[in-house]
Amino acid sequence: MQKEKLQSRSTTVNLFEEQEKVEIFVSCRKLKNMDYFSLTDPQIRLYIEKNGEYYFHDQTEKIQDNLNPNFTKSFVLDYHFEVKQKLKFSVIDIDGPNSEEFVGECFTSLGEIVGARNQTSIFNIEHKGKKNGKLVVQCEKVTINNSKAFFEIQGLNLKNVGGCFGSNNPFVRFYRTAGDSGWVSVHKTEVTKGTKNPIFKLFEIKTQKLCNGDYHRPIKATFYSQKGYKEKLIGECEFTIDQLVNSKQREFNLNNQGKPAGKMKIGKFDLREEPAFLDYIRGGLQLSVVAAIDFTGSNGVPTQPNSLHAIKYDGTLNEYQKALRGCLDILLNYDYDQKIPIFGFGGKPKFPQFSSNQTNHCFACTGDPSNPWVHGLDGIMQTYSHAISNVELAGPTLFAPLISEAMKLALTHKQKGS
Repeated sequence: MQKEKLQSRSTTVNLFEEQEKVEIFVSCRKLKNMDYFSLTDPQIRLYIEKNGEYYFHDQTEKIQDNLNPNFTKSFVLDYHFEVKQKLKFSVIDIDGPNSEEFVGECFTSLGEIVGARNQTSIFNIEHKGKKNGKLVVQCEKVTINNSKAFFEIQGLNLKNVGGCFGSNNPFVRFYRTAGDSGWVSVHKTEVTKGTKNPIFKLFEIKTQKLCNGDYHRPIKATFYSQKGYKEKLIGECEFTIDQLVNSKQREFNLNNQGKPAGKMKIGKFDLREEPAFLDYIRGGLQLSVVAAIDFTGSNGVPTQPNSLHAIKYDGTLNEYQKALRGCLDILLNYDYDQKIPIFGFGGKPKFPQFSSNQTNHCFACTGDPSNPWVHGLDGIMQTYSHAISNVELAGPTLFAPLISEAMKLALTHKQKGS
């Protein structure tokens, strides 16, 4: 693999430049301790404002017993320069599956975060007028990159930081540089027990997350030993993806305040390009859409207004018509010939030329078993309207016959080279 190829993969695709994406990293400092016999187990939830209301968007992982957590889960948001995108961060103490306490929250906007010096902002976490800690928010523009890195990390002869009668319980946290604002946490391995030579489970990570697609950007691996909720530094090192690919370097010396602390060995490493949907489309991929409709009795009798198959005479759409239009209006953009086979399942067909008293789990909604194809979205909508008046709802729900028919169609397309 040539160095030039590595560099070319981390370029931003022009197609996406009008709607830039921003990755947000969060951490907390000096959180209020909400627990009596341990420390707060924090999690951050992100809400986005729309029409005056804040709606849940995503959340970080929970970090056990930590008042100064660095979260590895980040948030990726679309950034619109001309729009004020209001955000709310809520900090929660997770005590169990059904038990949590509200620590506090802060309000800001994506523009304020992006426009901050060094793209780093610090906010007070407040609840009922009291300050319960600080939220540190760092951000960076996302570079489009479809590669994934696969690592198996080992520690070799790690320095014992467990004391005379203790031993290491090592884990590794990976950081990437964030310009002048320092390092941000991007991955954490599992904890291994009582060893100076740990072998961690193979893991995968997107290179966009690991180094924002820049294979020359330093990555820091920091080994810690965990005892209870305390973490003790063993040692750390820095490396780049370029070193792993071009120099084939696999061992790195760990140091702790300038003193040797063992070695990190990368036992297995692989870098794989994973094409995105648009890459397949550019390469000539065609979709062959197959539509299938559920005619089981649980949908409700079509003559009743609350049925999902309700026959409406005022021009409005029932739930199935909405779903067909919503999905196929998108998918048919990628189906060149616009010929779509449309099937039903879980019903008893009562068409003039095709009728059965038995539940059929894969039948042509056209009423012609030899010709299930229709043309375009209008053809699908018309065929559905005709079918709902000629199919008796029944059951049970069985998908296997329908899946088998779709597989036959796919095999036929493959054999034709289409």
